[in-house]
Amino acid sequence: MVIDEILTGRKSTTSPSRPVVGADRSTATIAASLARGRSVIVAGTLGSGKSYLVDAVAHALAMDGRSTTIVRAAGPLTSTPFGALRSNDVVAALLDRPAGEAPSSTIVLIDDGHLLDTDSTRWISREIHARRLTTLVVGAPSSSPESRRADPQTLSEIDELWLSGRAERIDLRPLTFREAEDLIRQEVGPGIIDRIRRVDLFKASGGSRLFLLEMARDLAGRSDREVDRAPITTRIRDVLRYQLGDLSRSERLCVALVSRLGGITRPRIARVLDARAAERLLAKGHLATDARTPDMLRASSIFATFLETSGELDEVERLVDALAQILPPDAVLSSVESADLATRWSFDGQLASAVDHHGADLVRRTILVASTEAFEHGRFRDALDLARKADSIGPTADAQVAVSRALSGLRRDEEALDALAGAVPLLRDDAEALRLFQWWTSLLIGLGNYEDLDPLYAEAGGWPASGPMVRGEIRAARLQTAYAFMQWEDVETEGLDIANDAQCALTTRVRAAVEAATALIYRGDVPGALRTLRLARRINTDPVSGAAIDEIAHISILTGDALVRFTSGAGFCDLLTEAEAVLTRESDRPTPAALGFLGYVGAVADIFRGDLRAADHEYRAAVARFTTAESSGWRSGIHSEHALVLALLDDPSAATEALRQAEDLAAGRSPLTRHLFTRAQLVTSAQSGSGDTAALARELLTLSSESPGLRAVDLYLVLLFGEGSPDDRDALRHLTASLDLPLGRLLERHLTAREGGDPKELERVAADSATAGTYLLALHAQRDAVEAYEREGNALRLAQSRRQLDDYGTLSRRANSVSADPTVARLSDRERQVAAFVAQGLSNREIADRLFLSVRTVESHIYQARLKLGATSRRGIGDVLDLAAWSQPG
Repeated sequence: MVIDEILTGRKSTTSPSRPVVGADRSTATIAASLARGRSVIVAGTLGSGKSYLVDAVAHALAMDGRSTTIVRAAGPLTSTPFGALRSNDVVAALLDRPAGEAPSSTIVLIDDGHLLDTDSTRWISREIHARRLTTLVVGAPSSSPESRRADPQTLSEIDELWLSGRAERIDLRPLTFREAEDLIRQEVGPGIIDRIRRVDLFKASGGSRLFLLEMARDLAGRSDREVDRAPITTRIRDVLRYQLGDLSRSERLCVALVSRLGGITRPRIARVLDARAAERLLAKGHLATDARTPDMLRASSIFATFLETSGELDEVERLVDALAQILPPDAVLSSVESADLATRWSFDGQLASAVDHHGADLVRRTILVASTEAFEHGRFRDALDLARKADSIGPTADAQVAVSRALSGLRRDEEALDALAGAVPLLRDDAEALRLFQWWTSLLIGLGNYEDLDPLYAEAGGWPASGPMVRGEIRAARLQTAYAFMQWEDVETEGLDIANDAQCALTTRVRAAVEAATALIYRGDVPGALRTLRLARRINTDPVSGAAIDEIAHISILTGDALVRFTSGAGFCDLLTEAEAVLTRESDRPTPAALGFLGYVGAVADIFRGDLRAADHEYRAAVARFTTAESSGWRSGIHSEHALVLALLDDPSAATEALRQAEDLAAGRSPLTRHLFTRAQLVTSAQSGSGDTAALARELLTLSSESPGLRAVDLYLVLLFGEGSPDDRDALRHLTASLDLPLGRLLERHLTAREGGDPKELERVAADSATAGTYLLALHAQRDAVEAYEREGNALRLAQSRRQLDDYGTLSRRANSVSADPTVARLSDRERQVAAFVAQGLSNREIADRLFLSVRTVESHIYQARLKLGATSRRGIGDVLDLAAWSQPG
C-alpha cells in the first residue's frame, strides 16, 4: 500500500463548500497547494498519521526544490514568548524580519499545531493574512479529546484561518489496523524489526503502531542501548484508550481476554462470551487469525495492559478462571494460556485436582508446553520446575527431555545427559523417540562430544520404539558430523538421499537438503546449490495454500539460503522480505533461537549491502539469542564472523574480544568452526599489525583446500591481508576460471585491476558488483578507483568517481526498501540500477558513462522500466522509485 492510500483524507463536513486539499487522496496535491502559496490546515485524531503526513509533504516539496522547515510543537518549549516557533532558528529569523520585507520562500510545516501557544498562532495567522507566509499546520480538531491540552484561543485562531478562506483544510480519518500494519512494515525494514521485537510492543493495534516507527528510528541509531519502555507504553495506551472507546463492553472483554491469553480458539471463547463480538472485532481489525492455526484468534498484549486501568480487569480474570475449568481433551491452547494454567496447577497446590478433573495426559501436555515456552525464552529455572512437575504426574520420555533441556540451559550438562539416558525405557512411539534423539545429538554436537555420537547412533537404532523417523534422523545426524568436518561429498550424497526419502520427518528432510545445498556451494556448484534449495522449499510448502508447512524448517531454509548467497554473491532483497514475513506474522513470537537465525540472515545481507555497522548490530543481536549448550557451534561461528566485520570496521580491540569469545566456545573443535575462526584471525591480525599473518594465511588455505567455494574468498583475503604469494595469485585465477562462481570472478577482477592500477577497470568491477547486489565489493572497488585517479591527478574523472562512490552508498542503503516494493521488484538488476539514476536526474549519456554502457542500451533499459512500472515519463520512473524507497510516512 502506498502512502497516498494510507493517508486517506475526506472532506470536512463542517463546511462542505470549502475546497479540500487532498480530496483525491494525494499528498502531492497538498504539496502543490503549498507550492502555490496556499496554506493548508490538516486536522486528525490520534492514530490518523498526522506526523507522518508532515514528513511526506516535506519530502515532496524538497523533491520539487522548495525550502521547508519543520516545527514540532509537541517538543519541549523554550521560555521565550513564541515557544516552539522561537526555538526553530529558521522560523526565529522570520519572526525577527522587518514588516516590509517580501514574503518568505520557506514553507513552514508545523506538527501538533494545536499545542502552539497563542502568540505563535496569532503570528502565523497575521503572516498568512498578509500573504507573507505559507504554512502547513497539522493538529487535532477542536472537538477531539486530544485537544483538551490545547489553549482554546489557539484552536480558535487555527479554525479561523480556514473559515476565513485563507487556508484550505483536510480531515484525516484514523488508520485502520491493516493500514498501520502495512505502514510499519514498509517503514522499519528487516534490519530493525528484531530490535523492535525486543521491547515486546510490535503488535499494538491501529494508529498506536505509528509510535513504533519513532521507536524504530531511535533503535536504528542506538541499538546497543536499552530502550526506555515506559514513555512508549504510555503513549500507546493513550492511543488505545481513544481508539477503543467505541467498542461495546462485550467487545472490550473479548479483545482483552484474547490479549490476556496470548490467543484463544473460537470454540473456546464461545464458551464464555458472545461469539459475535469476536467476529465484529475481526472485521474492525482489532483481532487477527493465526495463519498456522486458523481457529486461533490473536490480539496485541498491549490490550491487556490497557485494561489494567479500567474497571473490567476483574471480569477478564473471572473469564480466565472459567476457561481454566473448560478443557476438552483435544483443546488447542496458546503457549501463554498453557503457561498460565501450568502456573495455577503447579504452584497453587492444584496439580492433583487438575489431574483428577482433566486427566493426566492433558495436564502433563499443558505443563510441558509451558516448560518449552519458558526454556525458549531463557527462563531455565522455571522450565526445570515445570518439567519436573510434569514428570511427577507420571514419568515420560518427553518429560525427561524437557528436564534435560532445562538443565542444559542452567549449564548442568552432565545432569542433562544423565536425564536423557533415563528417558530411553519410557519411549512409547517413533515420534517421541525422534524428539529424544534430536535433542540428544544436538546436545552432544554443541558440547563437542563427537566421540559419543557413534555409540548413540548404534544404540538408537535398537530402541524398542524407534521407527523410520528415528532411522532417518540417525542418518541426518551422521550428515551433521560430516558437515562439521567439511566432508562435502558425503554431505551432498547423503543429504539428497534423506531429502528425497518420504519416510523421514519433514524437518529432517529439509535440514538435510539445506546442508546438501551448502556443501554444493562450498564445492563451487552454484546451480546445484540453488536447485537443492528449491527442493527444500518444495518439501516444506503446502501444495494447496503455498505457505510454509513448518516454521523451523522455513527458518532453516532462510539460513541456508543466506550461506549460499554469501558464498555465491547473489542478492538478498527477496530473502530479507521472507525473513521479515516470519517476524511480522500474526501468531506467537518466534523463539529466541529463531530470531537469532533471522538476525544472522540480516547480518549477512548487511555485509553484502556494504553496511558493516548494521551488520555489527545484527551479529550482536543474533549471538545474544543463542544461550544454550547445543547452540555453541553457531555462537562460535557468529562470533568469528562478527570479529571479521569488526576488523573491517577498523576496530581491532573489539574484533579481538569477539575472537576470544569464539575461542572460549571451542572454535577449533571442528574444521568448519576452525576455518571461520582462522579467517577472522587473519583479517584482525592484518588490520592491527600484530600476529603472524603469513602462518594464518597458510592455515586458512589448508582448511579450505577441499572447498573451492570457500577457497576463492580465502585466496582473495590472503592476497589482500596475508602476504599472498604468486602461487596464490595463480591459484585464484585458475580457480575462478574453472568455477561458475560469480563472486569469485568479481574478486579476481578486483585484484587484477587493483594490481594494475587501472581506475576504469576498477569502476567496471564496481558497476558489475553493484548490479549483482554486492555493494560491499562495489564500494571497495570504487574507492580504489578514486585513489587511482588521485594518483593520476585526473581532477575531472576524480570528481566523477567520487560522485559514483556516493551513489553506490545511496543505492546500497536503498536496495532493500526499493526491492521490497512489489512493483519495483519486477525490474531486473540493471533496469533497477538505471531507473535509480534516472530518479536522480541523470541524462542518458551520464548514465551510460557511469555504467559503461552504450546510450542505446540505457534507452532500452529505461523503456523496459517504464513498461514494468507503469510510468508514462522519465519523471514517472523517479516518482515510483521514490515512493517505494523514501516516501513511507515518518
